[in-house]
Amino acid sequence: MLPTLALLLAPPSIAPTAQGGVPELRIDPLLLAEAAEVFERIARDDNPLWPGWNARATPILFYLPGVQDALVNHPKAPEGFVRVASPLLPPGWTLDLRDGPTLLALDGQNTSTDVNGVRTLVVADPLSNLRPQLALLLADARPVPEREQDLTVERLAGDPYDQLALIVHEAFHVHQEEHGPQKAASEALLLQYPWLAAENNAGFALEGQALARALGARDEDGAFEAGLEWLAVRKERRARLPAAALAYEDGTEFNEGLAKYCEWKLATVLEGQSPREPMRWRRGFRGYADLAPWRARLLRELLGHCSGETVVNGDPYGSGGLRFRLYYTGMALGALLDRLGADDWRERMFEPATTLTGIVEEVLAPDASDLAAALERARAAGGWAGLLAAKKELEQRGNAAARTAAEAIRASPALLTLDFSGVDASLGLGFTPFGLTRVDAERTIYGQIPMHGQLGTTATFQQESVAPILVDTRAKTLQFALAAPLAAGELARLVGRPALPKEPIEGLDLALPGVKLQAKRAVVEAAGQGLLVKLAR
Repeated sequence: MLPTLALLLAPPSIAPTAQGGVPELRIDPLLLAEAAEVFERIARDDNPLWPGWNARATPILFYLPGVQDALVNHPKAPEGFVRVASPLLPPGWTLDLRDGPTLLALDGQNTSTDVNGVRTLVVADPLSNLRPQLALLLADARPVPEREQDLTVERLAGDPYDQLALIVHEAFHVHQEEHGPQKAASEALLLQYPWLAAENNAGFALEGQALARALGARDEDGAFEAGLEWLAVRKERRARLPAAALAYEDGTEFNEGLAKYCEWKLATVLEGQSPREPMRWRRGFRGYADLAPWRARLLRELLGHCSGETVVNGDPYGSGGLRFRLYYTGMALGALLDRLGADDWRERMFEPATTLTGIVEEVLAPDASDLAAALERARAAGGWAGLLAAKKELEQRGNAAARTAAEAIRASPALLTLDFSGVDASLGLGFTPFGLTRVDAERTIYGQIPMHGQLGTTATFQQESVAPILVDTRAKTLQFALAAPLAAGELARLVGRPALPKEPIEGLDLALPGVKLQAKRAVVEAAGQGLLVKLAR
């Protein structure tokens, strides 16, 4: 699954349907052509990307939030969809459209979901993927002329090869969910991962270098030697990690890394083939004669993410960098196994205990002296001392930035504090793994999307706008700034009383600026222009 952000800009208004009530295609028509291009390779028994994967039965949902849903090859489209014809689709394919409120309301949700009981891959319209990027750019503190330089033609138009990759990536997730539903890592494990730890990040930088050398090697011997260096670095790096962190790496490399590998494999399978005619209408499409630049770009991205030079979502200290890193290491390990001529590794990946690291180690079969020599070579080639010093500085800056961010939340005059120390209920949050900042062992900041959460059966909340949440597991508090301050006396009005009672309120239901909060029983107190809600038994 690719990274997602909340809808930060207002969705476009809904236009009427075409005359006679039959909807017109309002998503980008070239999405249909791109889907046909990819499915020509993956919707068959002899799938060249992954043995045993036939995507013929996988329907597709393309959507533009608030505008239109377009279902391709869905066996039972939900109520309200209208079947239409499209010359961009191959014979026998179906297209069902529905205008108005869409099945997914947020931008950039490239994922898979159940649509009327059928697992369906989801791809957002290019405008929907672009809109959150522009929202981040608008929120950037740099001067306008500097931000304008980021509005390149490439960024605005998108890359047709990226779009093909996105479709195959999300389609493979449907296959993974069917054949290995328990193998993806729980994102809760991310909370136990030391993603700012200096030695771990320096080790990841060496891993990226070794993998890039292995995939760029001229012969199998060179690939084997560089692969051995990668393994030595990984084993030494992972010896310091807790079991939860190892499980997170293995599960994310399986889920996201192998989907990214399918992108790499697509760039080899398509090379030299002839595209379908509609693809020639796509801006930036140059055919498939030479796809080495596509693979070279993936290797540059591998290096950028492993080194930390590529900053995810504008946050060099958060969890997004780690998670994206595992997309690329998983991709590279799959490509390395291909390069080394490993047999049946793809079939084995759905075995419960099988990991990419484990299979590569089996293929390389090193002894202790091999690993010691390889680690020394990798550290010498990568400049270990300088890397470690830089990562220690990054760790210090990150810790300081996290403390500052936590203090900023707590200093808000319109602060909502939800105190759950008085009830026996665990906190469950719906969050994005790309929006975490660790303050210390007890405190974590969750951000980037409007959050929702619940405390057992005692309370629930739903943010309506983005506001970073500070969770303190020791104090058992949850804090974030309201979207607007509360005027004097407004809180009493919101609870329907002439004055705030000192005793707990039964059935609390508050519509606050930017958030809705419900609790079975709670004491409510004014706190500046915000409030304190103490959950009670």
